[in-house]
Amino acid sequence: YDARESDLARRVAIHVVYKDAKADRLILDARPPNACERAVSRWVRHLGSPSVLLDVYLMPGEALRIHASDLRDMYHVFQVSEDRARRNTFLPDLTSSEALTLGLDTSKAPDATSFVAALATQSMGDHNGVEFAQASHMAIAARCGALTDADLLSISAPAPRGPLYAGVVIDDFVCLERVSPAA
Repeated sequence: YDARESDLARRVAIHVVYKDAKADRLILDARPPNACERAVSRWVRHLGSPSVLLDVYLMPGEALRIHASDLRDMYHVFQVSEDRARRNTFLPDLTSSEALTLGLDTSKAPDATSFVAALATQSMGDHNGVEFAQASHMAIAARCGALTDADLLSISAPAPRGPLYAGVVIDDFVCLERVSPAA
């Protein structure tokens, strides 16, 4: 983007944190834009929580089958709006040649003398990132029938009556089923 379109006081930085031997985590230091934006917390109240399972009682001989899945590198799969990407512009300003070297498209601002790179995905560090991820993943699970009100594991509600229990924790899905010994 043209650097003139980015508020210098709201620019973000990045930190790299060890994840495993093959990859690191990219964490956005988004304190400046976070301070200017309202944090939303409607869907994070429905994060699945293992503490809810303390209210699940198994009869003698019953077992609890568990399926869990994780979306790897979930934040970087999200495509965000142009406005959201502009919210996450980086320091420092780049010259035209530096921007081109990084693969940035400078043709949209032919009269610009400096540019800024932006993160066009969701990020860890954006205080609404978890909210956006939780809402979208709960919606996907509900639309395909993997998550219903009757089965929802949530930190904001008592455990479902069962025999199915399902929940979403940002990018993780878990489904548990109480089964009899014959199953």
